[in-house]
Amino acid sequence: MDEERRIAIRKEELLPAVDAPKQEIGCYFYRMAQLFAEMKDLERSINCFIDAFLIRGMEERFRGEERWMSFFSRQFSIYLLGKNRLFCSLSEGDMIHDMLRMEYEQLLEELEMSELPFHPEHIDRWFSALEFDFPWNPPKTGQMDPFAR
Repeated sequence: MDEERRIAIRKEELLPAVDAPKQEIGCYFYRMAQLFAEMKDLERSINCFIDAFLIRGMEERFRGEERWMSFFSRQFSIYLLGKNRLFCSLSEGDMIHDMLRMEYEQLLEELEMSELPFHPEHIDRWFSALEFDFPWNPPKTGQMDPFAR
């Protein structure tokens, strides 16, 4: 059985109901991301991981806000691509989502309070230049591990 057919069958098994809670829908996209990762389909896997954690962490105040979704998509992709393999657990993805949401809110607040004029059409370009210290780098050989006993 070819890979596309296998995914189509698995997709039907996993499909949540129309009125399913957001956690269940998020888990559906998470499982799809895992399937695409197994197939080495990088783009689909990353998109499903992004959808999964956007849905799981959805808040009314961010619903439909394009700038937040663009910021999250870009930064979460950077996080996933910086890891040794294309995978993250549900709790890990939720943690990164919350971290990015806090960073985003802080950035917007700092922009509002800034004395420098900042045109809205330049914000996306500025957001794309940001680098965050994601928790994905294991200690290098010879480095002290703060969690070692």
